Amino acid sequence: MTSSSPTFVGFFVCGGGWVDLDMKSILKYYTSQNIKILKKILILSFFIFFSCSSNEIQNQLNLQEMEIQLEKGEFPKTTSILVSQKGKMVYEKYFGDGRLGLLNDTRSVTKSITSIVVGKMIQDGNISGVEDKISTYLNSEVIINDSIKRNIQIKDLLTMSSSFLANDSEDLSLGNEDNMHKQDDWLKWIINLPVKQNYLRDESGFGPFRYATINAVLMGNVIEKAVAQPVDKYIINALLNPLGIDNYEFQYSPMKEVMAGGGLRLRSRDLLKIGELVQNKGIFETVSIIPKDWINECLTVHRLDDDSGAGYGYYFWNYQFPVSEDRRINCWFMAGNGGNIVLIFPELKSVIVVTRTNYNSPTQAMETIQLVSKYIIPKLLK
Repeated sequence: MTSSSPTFVGFFVCGGGWVDLDMKSILKYYTSQNIKILKKILILSFFIFFSCSSNEIQNQLNLQEMEIQLEKGEFPKTTSILVSQKGKMVYEKYFGDGRLGLLNDTRSVTKSITSIVVGKMIQDGNISGVEDKISTYLNSEVIINDSIKRNIQIKDLLTMSSSFLANDSEDLSLGNEDNMHKQDDWLKWIINLPVKQNYLRDESGFGPFRYATINAVLMGNVIEKAVAQPVDKYIINALLNPLGIDNYEFQYSPMKEVMAGGGLRLRSRDLLKIGELVQNKGIFETVSIIPKDWINECLTVHRLDDDSGAGYGYYFWNYQFPVSEDRRINCWFMAGNGGNIVLIFPELKSVIVVTRTNYNSPTQAMETIQLVSKYIIPKLLK
């Protein structure tokens, strides 16, 4: 038997079908050593066959039109697209530099993960609720001695409506995320930021919406103090481990502060798993990991972003995806720079993951929305 035989047998099984082999006729021509080799070849062949079958099941959703556009460069730097419906994977494909085991830097998708574990904290009694003041946990004189800062509540951080003068959409904003990354001590820098002196809450109990990563970073510090352990360890123990997610990379400040507002690297399949958890109201494989009531709170529009028209829950975005001139479908999603997104469609019972590395492009977010609206949602509606 030549050295190319394993490749030939594997290819034939995967692409052609079953081969009816007369084992007695074959074995009489082989020594005991060759029999061992033959057994290995057969095992490999079966492995390849079932791997191919698995891929066929995952890709039962036909997205050929989308794939053609990706090949043309329509949605640049897309690395993976995964789709599940009714809890089953119906599409999985990797593009460009993407691959199955790649840990994707999905940037602000991390914020949604931070909000998910807050529900576990409430359930376990680490905090009493979202109206708790952050001064209760941070014990900072800078916050306690400031009449506005000491009244900042957890819900203000979760809805991007705190009194800090911070806005990631404005380059000149003192609290812009880019300025934070220039600092060694993130927490010290954040709590010393100025606040809006005429800050007021509306009738719903929230202040004005201004998207700023410093809110999520500060939330991470509140979590650490409330549970008495680093926030990365808490996220691992409260969320990642119960989901069977064992490969990840957190981002840290120069002083090893955990970045709770972005940069957590995860595999695409694990991002889909987190999306499924949210879709299933906190339940994973019949086990409740996060309280249903908390998931519902996260997926409630508390604030509106006037610039995009999108709604905002607790670090989750809400958008009505257009599928025709007269129809839109409600969607909640986790989003990050580069065009990264994890979408939850309750009506379609579907979760979609799109990972991209088109960082800082002015069109990256709308490109991803167009990709999903034009090529994926119509297929799920059929």
